[in-house]
Parts: sequence; C-alpha cells; structure tokens
Amino acid sequence: MPHLFFRDLLRAWYIVDHDDPSLGKIALWQWIIRIVFLLLQISPLLRYIDTLIYGLKSNIAKRTASLDQWQVVYYRRMLDEDTNGALLRLFHCFLHAAPQAIIQLTLLIRTIATAEKRANLDTDVAILQMWTVIAALVSIAWSLTSYHRSVRYARDDKDKVLVVGTFIAFCWHLTSAISRVLALSLLAAIFPVWMGVICALHWGMMAMWLALGQHQTAACSNRCEELLLSAALGLAYVLAFISPRDGPTRYVYLAYYLVCFMENTGALVVWCVASNSSDNPILYYGAAGAQVLAFLLAITFMLIYYRYCHPSTGRNKILEITDPGVSDYDKPEYTWQLGNF
Repeated sequence: MPHLFFRDLLRAWYIVDHDDPSLGKIALWQWIIRIVFLLLQISPLLRYIDTLIYGLKSNIAKRTASLDQWQVVYYRRMLDEDTNGALLRLFHCFLHAAPQAIIQLTLLIRTIATAEKRANLDTDVAILQMWTVIAALVSIAWSLTSYHRSVRYARDDKDKVLVVGTFIAFCWHLTSAISRVLALSLLAAIFPVWMGVICALHWGMMAMWLALGQHQTAACSNRCEELLLSAALGLAYVLAFISPRDGPTRYVYLAYYLVCFMENTGALVVWCVASNSSDNPILYYGAAGAQVLAFLLAITFMLIYYRYCHPSTGRNKILEITDPGVSDYDKPEYTWQLGNF
C-alpha cells in the first residue's frame, strides 16, 4: 500500500507540473527520461537534477536584465523541486532505511548475546552491522529535518529555520529514532513475531486515526488519495511523527509520544523479564539504559527546539506545542506539502 501511494504520488507530481503553464510544454524526450527514472527507482535523482537546473536558471535570470522577471518563477520551481526531493528521501528512509536499521540491530543484539556464551564474535561483521544501523538512523533523522526545513523555505508565510534550530531538530529526530529502533529491536531479538504484530497494529491504528481525523490535506485531491496517504504515513508513524496538515500539534504530539512511550516501556519490560542479566550485564543494562536515555533526550531536544529555536519564537510566540492559537497557521495552504514544523 505505501509503495502504491509512492508510485501514484510521483506520477501525480509530473501531471501537475505538466498542467503548469509557466513551465511551457513538456517535450517527449523529457517524458521518456521521467519514465525511465521511475522504472529504475531513482526518481529522487531526477528531482535533484531539476532542482539544480532551476537554481542555475534563476541565477542566470537574476543576472540578465531581459530575463529578470523569470527569476522568481525559476526560484519558486527550484524550491518546489527541492521539497519534492526531500519528501522522496523521507519515504525512502521509512520504506528502506528504517526496516534495515531494525533488522540489522536485532541481528547484532542476538549475535552479541549468543557470542558471549560461545566466546566467539565476528568483529568485522559486527562492525559492519553497527555502521549500517548508524547510517540508517542518521539518514532517518536528516531526512525528517531536511524535509521540514525545505517545506518552510517553499512557503512564503513561514519563517525559515536557522542553523542552530536545524541542529537541535536533527538531534531531536536522531535520539527519537534511536529510542524507537532500539526498543523494537530489543523486542524482536526475543520475540520477533510479536514485534511484527505490534508494528502491524501500530500501523493499522495510526492509519485509521489519520483516515478518520486527519484528512483534507493539500497533498490529496480525492478521498482515495487521502486513504493511500494515511496508509503510507501510518507506516512512517511506527518510527516518527509527520504532521499531515497545518494546525495545532500540541495534543497530537502528546498522544503520539504517549503511545510510543507505552510501547517502548512494554518492550523494555519484556526484554528485562525474558533476558538474564548475568549472561551479559553490559548488553542487558546498556541496551535498556540507552533506550530510556535516548527517549528522554528526544523529548528534551523537542522542547528546546519549540521553546528557543523555532522561527516563531523570534516573534515572541511559541509554536502550537505551547500556543495552539498561532495566527501563522490560520493562513491557507497553497502548496501540496504536508504539515508544519
């Protein structure tokens, strides 16, 4: 279902681009290249190329007096393409990098636990697995941060996120991903089937919640697309929260992290009860402690971001997490992007 939405989303973007009169007529060879990139599953690369091309055109138009009126048009197209590419990275991370992080960390935990008993551990393989997990977690955190940053750059009614805010947001998403992936991996190392069941239930519950209460997003043109989007976002919600539309997010964040806290706590309880601390005390206490610490750090970084680093604080107000009545979010959406940040 998420892959189906992913494919339809790519096709819909190109159709919308084709209907934009400011871009002119799309040549046949351009459609052929788009189809080839879609079939080869490397469409994000095409978005990056388009972003670079529009950026160069905008810069050239700015320096050329006869083309000065096109500078804003090309610059807007560059921002839109950058946001499209950021969303593609986001879906790629949740559909590929996130499952790999859980699988590799689960295998690593089970390998360390069993190798301790046999006094035999393949260090090279363990290092490779650790590197895979770290790369996937960083990829998830940066994809979330860069997407929300790109959305703000593409919106004229949104203030831009500064470098410090970007760093704090990255730390927030990174520690949140570490906490979630570690909790699921600890449960999967003992009861892999139950971990799959819990993730499926979480996915279904979040997808249903989105379909019933979080619809009417600007990213969808009909109810069918809304359901596909709800299914795709529901899968992403297994690891992280992405707001599907503008609006107050204080209680939404509270509900989401409360559910994650209960699931993470349940996974830790199962890990502590089913494992034996005497077999490998470093792994036993270290994994549990790291999960709790990462979750607390994620909440701390989130509060720091919204209190001190969010662009709205420059106007003496805090985003919805503390002030649901911010007028900045009463403005209508005029782009397809999801949510706010």
